[in-house]
Amino acid sequence: RFVPTYPCALGRSEQDALTLIATNEPPLSLRSMQHLDRDGKVIADPDRSNPTRARLERPLDTIRGFEAAIEARRGQNIL
Repeated sequence: RFVPTYPCALGRSEQDALTLIATNEPPLSLRSMQHLDRDGKVIADPDRSNPTRARLERPLDTIRGFEAAIEARRGQNIL
């Protein structure tokens, strides 16, 4: 595997990009991957309705995440 050397330090993403270029492998498509929600169900149609939420996260997962964070803080405040 060819890894070019440079006088400056490269970030991880830059190293990955250089490795991908050097190996001439086609990039991996996110559409070809199978994404799962928290319950292990396949996410067939990513959510595009909320730009602040990750596309592969279901809206109910966002709400459950907020509830879990609130409950965790309540538990810490009681103790």
